[in-house]
Amino acid sequence: MKKLLVLFAREFPYNVSEPFLEAEYPLYKEYFDKVLIATNRPTAAGIRGKKTREVNDPAVEIVESCFNKDLRHKLAFLWGILSDPHTYIEFFRILFRHGANLSALRNMLSSVGKANLCARVARRRCRQLEAEGYQVVGAYAYWLIYPAYAAVRFNKKYYGGKLYTVSRAHGFDLYELRHPGDYILCRKYILNNLSEIASISENGKRYLLAKHPDCNMNITIHHLGARDVGTMKQVEKGEVFRMVSCARTVPLKRIHRLVDALAQITDIPIEWTHCGGGELLDDIREKAALLPKNITCHFTDTIQNTQVYDLYRENDYHVFVNVSRIEGVPVSIMEAMSFGMPVIATNVGGTAETINVGKSGFLLDEEYDDTQLVEYLRYIYNMSQADYDEMRRCAREKFEQDYNAIPNYHKFLRGLQEKCL
Repeated sequence: MKKLLVLFAREFPYNVSEPFLEAEYPLYKEYFDKVLIATNRPTAAGIRGKKTREVNDPAVEIVESCFNKDLRHKLAFLWGILSDPHTYIEFFRILFRHGANLSALRNMLSSVGKANLCARVARRRCRQLEAEGYQVVGAYAYWLIYPAYAAVRFNKKYYGGKLYTVSRAHGFDLYELRHPGDYILCRKYILNNLSEIASISENGKRYLLAKHPDCNMNITIHHLGARDVGTMKQVEKGEVFRMVSCARTVPLKRIHRLVDALAQITDIPIEWTHCGGGELLDDIREKAALLPKNITCHFTDTIQNTQVYDLYRENDYHVFVNVSRIEGVPVSIMEAMSFGMPVIATNVGGTAETINVGKSGFLLDEEYDDTQLVEYLRYIYNMSQADYDEMRRCAREKFEQDYNAIPNYHKFLRGLQEKCL
């Protein structure tokens, strides 16, 4: 029998989210005869609803669900909510534990509907593939939110709970405070019914064990990573100091704090490039326009992962900065380290695991003072070329040891293949 793995994603290959899958899916054919990626087709306009990546691999197939695509999907979405007993269990959980939080209720209904619709669409395609000689051997969720619920429902409803089910755990899908009403759908049910939770960081594992000590969890550590495009190069320290950041311009990423820190530096010529769009981009641009004349700012808006690599390849940036209030393990940091960039970042989530303090970069306090960031920027600017070269070497070395995507993904998939047999 040919081995079939079903993977539940959020929006891949739409939007620019889930860039990690771009490096992972080409490896699937080495471990499974086919991988079926069940994804939710977004309904938003612009880049959010645009199919940004083409998957041209005969071993990988995309099946889409979209609750307002047609009448059949609308009815299936509604039926998935009404027929799922967890809809009612979760309704009363929210009512009594979250004070009837309307945002949490909307999140719950949407998540139940999307998860059940995605599982239903995947099952329909699996029936066809089974008739062609394939055997479903496992369910893999890329996120520990509704895709993980879809994987568990898919396993229990259609395969009697016999499949090996695993979900990655990142940051957004891990820390409950990042969701409306601090609520994540069927949290304990998902944790208790997955065969494995593959956390991308030690911090994530500690969080789950402390937050849910009563759950029966098998938690492993599997780092994500950035692609190694072989671009470690010599970067000369000159008069102009080039700083880069990469994140969506949303409140928790605190990009405005970079403007606040730069406003305190009037004696160093700085070129700051920010990659990433979002709801606050126009406000940040307006604020940056008031910076001292020694500061030059460039904003790229929303760009794809491959464009970020092109930008890093074509420009000699001296330091990467991340001042987010909440993180899992930022892939943006891994990408910068792959180019040998020293990193200054807030000590949140698993970020501390990526930086050898004083050797490859520096950690800011979670609620840092602007002067702390200014001091680290000045320190790197004033380093000798030899010391700076060593810091770049250490950043690249850390990437090679822990965050090189291809070796990390091979290790994860090899283990998954063995467990699914």
